[in-house]
Amino acid sequence: MAFVVYLADSTVVEYGVGYSYTFGPSGVLAVSAAGVTRFYAPGYWTQVDEYSADEPPSRHANEQQP
Repeated sequence: MAFVVYLADSTVVEYGVGYSYTFGPSGVLAVSAAGVTRFYAPGYWTQVDEYSADEPPSRHANEQQP
């Protein structure tokens, strides 16, 4: 599984195969691979989109469009 993390400062961080993510009870997003974990505070990350090679992510794809 691959996924993209969208951050509040408009940064887009793409994680490929081998990475995984979980949400902590306080809304902390933890991204892990090979025993290393990166944490994103609630409010700093805004969205996570999983995707496959034939279906690239699109930001806020699940939101209604005007």
